[in-house]
Parts: sequence; C-alpha cells; structure tokens
Amino acid sequence: MEWKWSDDDLIERFNQLSRQERAKFNIELLRNFNNVDLHYTVVTILMAIKSVPKVPAIRSTNDVKEILQCLKTIDNCKILALEVLWTPQDENDTLSEQELLTNYPSLRSITTS
Repeated sequence: MEWKWSDDDLIERFNQLSRQERAKFNIELLRNFNNVDLHYTVVTILMAIKSVPKVPAIRSTNDVKEILQCLKTIDNCKILALEVLWTPQDENDTLSEQELLTNYPSLRSITTS
C-alpha cells in the first residue's frame, strides 16, 4: 500500500512519531542489575521523504549498513524532515533490559555479520 500524504500531513505525522520516540527516553543515572552493568543503546532514524526507496528487512548488521547506504543516496530535495535520536544520550546513562523490552516491544535481535 502506498501512502499519498500532503507535505503538511507528512510533517505532522513525523512530529507525532518524534514525540512518541522521545517519550520513551528517561533520565536515569547508571545502575546495575545483579552487580552486572548492562548497556543498551537504541538509535532511531526518522525520515519524512517524498519517495520511499526499497530497503531490505533488517536481519543482520550488514542489512543495517545497506539501509544506511541507501538512505544517504536520497536526494536532499526529497527529504522533508530528518531526525536521529538515541538513548541513552549520556555516557553515564543506561537502559536496562526491561526498559528496552518495555519501551521498544517491536525490537528484535539481529545477527552480527
């Protein structure tokens, strides 16, 4: 299914998604669980573009690299908005496994290749 949205509707949806992602962030200092420090980082790339390139399903780190290469080839005039979010943002913050699973239920493990 292909979406046909106006630029204004697209930017409004982009901003809504950005707010949803930012709401998942919390400010919490480093903590450990059972005396083991767990560090997870989540990077979210939000793009509002006028045409969507074909990208593979993400199953490995190579797929992530391929998608990033694809995204960098998008003509600037087609990009309406771009935001890169990551959490935790401070080197002294961390996400516990439970926070990761709660805030990002659609995440799945990928293989390192």
